Amino acid sequence: MKSRLLTLFTFLAFCAISHSANVNFTNMRLTWDQIDSSNGRTMLQLHYTLTVTGLQGHALVPVMAVEIPQGTFHHFADGSVV
Repeated sequence: MKSRLLTLFTFLAFCAISHSANVNFTNMRLTWDQIDSSNGRTMLQLHYTLTVTGLQGHALVPVMAVEIPQGTFHHFADGSVV
């Protein structure tokens, strides 16, 4: 699953930036059953280090998608996927 997330992040970052920019995700790990302090619900938490060069004047927004089960994207309570 980690390699799939890394591939997704890399692809999204590549599509959003010019070829002279460089985006690297490292130290990626998932933490299961983390408690959300605002509502007490459990969540999946993604930790990562993002290093970006060559994007001066541009905004980069990482997006994570969760497939549960494989091939079916997780939907949030409001019905959105992301």
